[in-house]
Amino acid sequence: MCHVFDPSQYSLVHHIVRILIDQRVYVTPESKILDFGCGTGGHVYEFRDAGFNAFGFDNFNYVKFRDPGDAALFRFHHQEAVSYTGDQNISAEAFRINYPDDEFDVVFSTSVMEHVRDHELVMAEISRVLKPGGVSLHMYPSRWKLIEPHIYVPLGGVIQNRWWFYLWGLLGIRNEFQQEMSASQVADNNVLYCNTGLKYLRKSEMFEICKRYFGIARFVTASWYGHDSGPFKGVMVATLPGRSFFETFSHCMLFLEENKHQRPRLKTSPVIGGRLSQSPSGKDSNNERSI
Repeated sequence: MCHVFDPSQYSLVHHIVRILIDQRVYVTPESKILDFGCGTGGHVYEFRDAGFNAFGFDNFNYVKFRDPGDAALFRFHHQEAVSYTGDQNISAEAFRINYPDDEFDVVFSTSVMEHVRDHELVMAEISRVLKPGGVSLHMYPSRWKLIEPHIYVPLGGVIQNRWWFYLWGLLGIRNEFQQEMSASQVADNNVLYCNTGLKYLRKSEMFEICKRYFGIARFVTASWYGHDSGPFKGVMVATLPGRSFFETFSHCMLFLEENKHQRPRLKTSPVIGGRLSQSPSGKDSNNERSI
């Protein structure tokens, strides 16, 4: 039986379920859910605590298991963890979400897509593991987010020149891993991280890639903010200018629906970054359905 959510406390599970309901998609306890880029596994446990059949995948094993038997809930490209993943590149030929085809009803990610180095490869794999008619949700910072959330540099997602990083280093901007670095070292560190651990696509670029693998691809940012942002943001995202503002300068929420008849043949691509979540088909969606 599914958990009854406490409206006074934030729940990512509740938030995602409400967004799916907005798209007329209803998850059940039998729905099979994958957290793509699961990191320490917290969201997988949150979904399972709420009564859902959730699993996790990441490139490396960072999961904080509650019980040794929980290892069956997670799969990894590499079993071992590493202290730094920025230089751990995985070739397109080698990368695979190691679950069978047509396995999941829902694949979601939170703050993962900005770390992916090859989005076409990742979208092809997400499409492969989704069941026909399955859906996918991805929340990630926008390219123009006012403060880049990993290096804390203003507009660091779009302006990634060393001089820009050096300027903000001189002004004292550092993340939690850079406190003892000089401004020059911070600039070099941020350049390295942007070249290995960050890749912000334009919305149009993301949309074009997704349309090659999914019958439906659309941004549903208004739904994301409408359910957990208070009345002010809720009213703002209900308008086109407000929605455009948040999608441009804050976060994007991408909704995808699988269409197996539309899947193209994947071309070989370069590499994907080492860790998916780093720290420094075609059914009419207006039809209500459970998955």
